[in-house]
Amino acid sequence: MGREQRRFKNWLISPFIQLKISGHVIMVVLFFMFLILGVTYWRWNEIFNLLVEMTDVPQLMREFLSAKFLSFFIILICLLTLQFLTIMAIMVIHTHRFLGPAYAIRKFVKEKFKEKDFSSRIHLRKGDYLKDVAGEINSLADQLQKEGQES
Repeated sequence: MGREQRRFKNWLISPFIQLKISGHVIMVVLFFMFLILGVTYWRWNEIFNLLVEMTDVPQLMREFLSAKFLSFFIILICLLTLQFLTIMAIMVIHTHRFLGPAYAIRKFVKEKFKEKDFSSRIHLRKGDYLKDVAGEINSLADQLQKEGQES
């Protein structure tokens, strides 16, 4: 396995589950981003048009106000994009903290328990979830190792 393939494999521990969760998060976040952008544009455009129609504003001032409105809208789009990227990063971190240990536990049970190697233990990273499950499996391995030594 090449270096690039290992990096991609580490990025998506369980591709189907992570892509499914990503799809759901992306749909919800994009829906609300477009909703916020649409409502904001609609309301500000309405206020801007009322302001221009109700006052005798020179053309230069209209162009200035239009530019300010556009810059506000661009800043809003940038902030919503930053929010989207932050949510995606948080999602990747949390799916790794859950799916990484799930993969390690599944691999441990499949390889070590099938071979009746009860001397090995599951070691998870500091921020991983499922530490209680790994601890229970390690306790079971301790118990099975003691039983194996007694017989």
